[in-house]
Amino acid sequence: MVPYAPWLKATFNIEADVFRSGRQFITAFMNNAYFSQSIDNTAVLESNLTDSSVSLESTSGTIANYNPSSHIINKGGYVLSDVGLIYGAGDFRFNAGVRNVFNSYYVTYQKYPNINPAMGRTYYAEIRYSF
Repeated sequence: MVPYAPWLKATFNIEADVFRSGRQFITAFMNNAYFSQSIDNTAVLESNLTDSSVSLESTSGTIANYNPSSHIINKGGYVLSDVGLIYGAGDFRFNAGVRNVFNSYYVTYQKYPNINPAMGRTYYAEIRYSF
């Protein structure tokens, strides 16, 4: 398994026009993504090699008594949901929304034993102009 990479990612997105008239529109959207659990292989290797029950076989280069499931990241997986509105008028676009609506706790990187969780719920707004 690739370290920190979930073995499964599934997405479901929906978008609907709330209002449309001429060159003006309002669109609502919701994006959802499920990420399965992942493993911190590097942390497992480092911590297991300091354990006296784990040994490196010099003839084959393999690790005896190696337990890759001991440092699972995001056990059971997690879901991220984003919602927002887009207002467009001519060449302008205004986009506002909430990322991680349900404030899911998840980790995208860790260096065992230190764990750095990702950001929780955040709010954003942006203005775009096309020319």
